[in-house]
Formats: sequence, C-alpha cells, structure tokens
Amino acid sequence: MTKSSTFHTAIKVDRLSFTILVPENKQEEANQKFFAFCQSDTLRRKGDKRAEKWDSTNKGRWQDYRFKGQFRDTHKSLSAKARIELQPIKKRIHVETGYIRVDFNPNKFRQRGINRLMKIVMQIAGITDYGTFLDSIRVTRIDIAIDIYGVHLNNLLARASKFRVAELHRNEVTGTLETIVIGKGKKRFNIYDKTAELLNKSKTKIKQSNGYTRCEIRLRPYIRLWEFFAINNLFSGLKFYRNELNPDDFDDEFMHVVQRDGLQAAYTNIRKRGKRRMQANLKQYEITLFDVEKVWSKKKLLQALVFLRLPKLRR
Repeated sequence: MTKSSTFHTAIKVDRLSFTILVPENKQEEANQKFFAFCQSDTLRRKGDKRAEKWDSTNKGRWQDYRFKGQFRDTHKSLSAKARIELQPIKKRIHVETGYIRVDFNPNKFRQRGINRLMKIVMQIAGITDYGTFLDSIRVTRIDIAIDIYGVHLNNLLARASKFRVAELHRNEVTGTLETIVIGKGKKRFNIYDKTAELLNKSKTKIKQSNGYTRCEIRLRPYIRLWEFFAINNLFSGLKFYRNELNPDDFDDEFMHVVQRDGLQAAYTNIRKRGKRRMQANLKQYEITLFDVEKVWSKKKLLQALVFLRLPKLRR
C-alpha cells in the first residue's frame, strides 16, 4: 500500500432518522391512522404478491409513552425494516422536536418500498404534497458511510482534526482490530472491518481476503433535510496512514499509545511544540483512500438519499 494507492469506494446513507411535527389538534387523528395501518396484516397494491407488511410483533404497541410500529419490506432478497413511532419525545422535554419519528436504512429498501413507506408517513401526518413533506422533515440522525474495497483495517491508522476522544475495539478472542472510533456524542467517526461484521452473519458469504473497510460518520444534527447539503465536508479533516510506522521516527511513548489506543489518542497527547515534528514524520506514511471532495459532492449525496429520487408519490 503506497501513498498513491487508489481503492474502489462507494458512499451511502446507512441510517436515517427524522421527525415530523404534527399540530396538537391533529395528533389524535394521526394516532388513529397509525394504529389502523399497524393492524393491517398486508398493505399491497393490485398484482403485487410480495406486499409490504407490518411486523407481527410490533402492531401499534403502546410502550414507554409511545406508539410503535415496524414497517417491513418483504422482498425476499432484503431485510428492510423501518421503525415508525408516534410521540417519540415526551412533550414535557421538548414539544418542537416532532411527533412522528421514522428510523430506517434507505439502502435496504426497494424503490417501491421507499415509495410506500413515505406515503404511509405522509398519510399519518396529514400531508398531501411531497414537497411540503420533505420540507417538514427534521433530521435527528444520519449515518454516512464510505465503503472502501481492497484494504484491510489492520493495515490502517486514522486520525481526524478537531477531535480529541478516540478508542479501539478489538476481537476478544483473536485480538484483531475491528473498529476505530474517533469522537463521541453528536458527531463521531466509526471506521470498522465490514468483512468481520459480515462473517458474523451466518447467511453471508464473503471472502475474508478481499478487504472491506467502512468509514462511517454518525451525526445527530436536528436540521432540515435541505440544510444537510449546506454542511461543510465532514470527511475533509480525516486522514489515513499506513500501519507501518518506523520506531526510529517516533518516541517510545508515542508508539505505545498508538498500539494501545490508536493514532488519534497518541496525536492528541502530543504537546504543541512536538506536533510539527510529528506531522512531518507522519506525512511519509499518509495515504489517500478516496477523493474527499468528489465523495462529498451534492450529486453523490442525492444518490445516497434514495428517497429524494421520487418527484411525487402516486395516490
């Protein structure tokens, strides 16, 4: 692996949670519509034998001050589920955070499933225009993932500017590095071995030698959907290095922290005077796994947010 190495990458939105505010005088109506949907065993169009369904274990349960339902796309090749909750935040905490909450992975849904899910949410909320619906969305969580093929996590070191907290997660049996976490709270990077995750799923077949690493940023922003496209490139401060540091270029304490807690932790502990020298030494190990600007283009993000492809929903 050299500094000029290039790898096949793909960006996707791996998880999306959003809320919609329903006026207080319409909340009871929303409850009734939602419960009616949950009690329907199948919701199918004419001629569609593989209908979308509600999970039989989540039919409008009332629990923890919320109505909960789990909408399921039943296409045989997918395991797509979307959780819909009414009154997701207790009123006494924050009434403006929304009355309906939707949580799902856009990549696991067929376009037809996305269409149906959005139509159901619109009907529950009492919204008829799709543009109005999109404008009413407040994003509460979004996970943006970049899949990097042809590189193993064990061969990488990573750090991100303006972050201080970091940790490593290793396999309890083999000690193999499985996840690098940088940051915490409302914004953090999770860089993990996707191959190891897939191998843990019994039905998944993947060659361990291929190398499949996922770089994911997890945000909890609470913003309008359109404001998301105005956010500065979140991956711009993320840098990767070959895990081949020469001990002669760094002091013993630095190398010890790198092996124990990761490069981010080691770099954070360096005093200001030593950072310039450390940056110069690290520069020779830096590699580029993907084009940061190209990946964060508006076009790529629109492609990742698959449900935005729908100009309108059929009645």
